[in-house]
Amino acid sequence: MYKIKRRYQVEKKQPWVVDLLLKINPKYFALYEAKDDCLKSLMEINKTIRSLPVRWRRGSFSLSHIRTILLLDDKIEVKYKSGKECMTFYIEELN
Repeated sequence: MYKIKRRYQVEKKQPWVVDLLLKINPKYFALYEAKDDCLKSLMEINKTIRSLPVRWRRGSFSLSHIRTILLLDDKIEVKYKSGKECMTFYIEELN
């Protein structure tokens, strides 16, 4: 069984993080039998976070405009422009 998990750098979430999480479909975080199905959901999350605008200060901007988004083998890293990790979506294998 596989599942997509989220990890945050800080416990108190910034408004743009809350806005982003509300826009991601919760079905992507369900349990999956095959890792390939889980990877497909991870790709959908990647597509979503790159395309939708999020609240930022006094307006809305694309997340890729205000943060660096990296797609690695089985995880998505959202980093500050300085390179420090902000948020991660990753695949976890459950026993």
